[in-house]
Amino acid sequence: MELDSLHNVPKELREGKNAISFSVGESYFLYERLSNTIHIGSSNEISSVFKKVESIGYSPIFEGDSLKKRKDKSIDGIIFNVTESCNLSCKYCIYSGAYIGERENNNLNMSEETANTAIKNILPNLRDKVFISFYGGEPTNNFGLMKKIMNSVRSKNPKKQKVFTFSTNFVDVENYLDDLIRDDVYITISLDGPKEVHDKNRLDSMGYGSFYRIMHNLDLIKMKDSSFQREHISLSGTYGDSEDFAKIMNYFIDHDQDFLNFRLGVVYTKGLKNSESGLLKPGEIFQFAKLYSENLINGNANPKILKNLFDLKIKSLVQRDFRQTPEKLQLNGSCYPGKRKLFIDTSGGLYPCEKIGGRLPIGNVHEGFNEGGIEKIINDFVDIRNETCNTCWAARLCQPCIVSAKDSVGDISKKGLKESCKSLKSNIVLALSIYNGLIKSDSDRQYLNYYNTL
Repeated sequence: MELDSLHNVPKELREGKNAISFSVGESYFLYERLSNTIHIGSSNEISSVFKKVESIGYSPIFEGDSLKKRKDKSIDGIIFNVTESCNLSCKYCIYSGAYIGERENNNLNMSEETANTAIKNILPNLRDKVFISFYGGEPTNNFGLMKKIMNSVRSKNPKKQKVFTFSTNFVDVENYLDDLIRDDVYITISLDGPKEVHDKNRLDSMGYGSFYRIMHNLDLIKMKDSSFQREHISLSGTYGDSEDFAKIMNYFIDHDQDFLNFRLGVVYTKGLKNSESGLLKPGEIFQFAKLYSENLINGNANPKILKNLFDLKIKSLVQRDFRQTPEKLQLNGSCYPGKRKLFIDTSGGLYPCEKIGGRLPIGNVHEGFNEGGIEKIINDFVDIRNETCNTCWAARLCQPCIVSAKDSVGDISKKGLKESCKSLKSNIVLALSIYNGLIKSDSDRQYLNYYNTL
């Protein structure tokens, strides 16, 4: 794939409390939060607007009442942490012992009694379309319990639509493939693109890579049901070295029609004791942003991985709030703790989601939810955002969830959110650059209709 990696890369970034300005090629742009507006002009014009905007005092406050009103909503899904054991020793795993404040892989399994109590007490609170997910470790290490949970959910709530999902390394699954197909399970396989990238980090206890074992099991799936892979299996990649980003992206693009979906993320570095992750250079992602933009402008369908990387970023701009200097801002990006992805650990503890890592307990399967504790989490996050974000140019576009404020040595904190700021703001600058390019190139703004339907 021949792409100009520096095309559309923003330069001359100037950040203030109310605005950010930058150049892309020969064009100059400015975003200001006062009216949530993007300006395009010459260098002198943009510089003049920047000075005027920065001279205006504006300090909005974040409020949590709108989020608290979601208290009585149904739960979207449950995640059962069926085991904390794993059959691989991936170098970048958050449970590898390489992270401060995170548990390590061990032999703990969820009991059938805990699972049954959760099904009895929590399942009735789920919406009519029930999402049941399984988490580990490697979930198939406790496949027997996974199977029992699926059977129990079906029998106890026959009127609810059930969607079963789990993420897996897909290494030791040969004996379970028939069950997974029969139970209509949606599977996300951790696959870091081509063999030379995947086998750098995703190793077994003997130090051998897992790529060929995954390919073998995918071949078995295709032999049993030729359509299952395309309709039920997604790939999830992780890059720890910037030079691997394009390799994984191109692998996913090349296999776009072979799998249901794709996603790609960077190695989690918060709390990592010895970080060796290579920072992604702007050109490495902007070459794919250029491809994404060109596909939209030319009316071509984008590969799934490009849509997953960019669609929601641009949608947030197209559908942004255009009120001028609102005094209060909502916690956009945050869900009511436990309503979107209720995480149940091996002992039956309840948590806002699987990414919080044993922090912010919100109850247990026996006694239910601690509503006072949930309200305190929201209030604490409001305080963190007001202390961190109300003088930031990105306040009206940034959508951090509560997990963004996760602290490696505590629960959530101002320090934890600040550690996420660089990544959050980089994503906004990326979205602004793509959006501005689309505005310049597409006078009919047909893409606006596309984003308004997402």
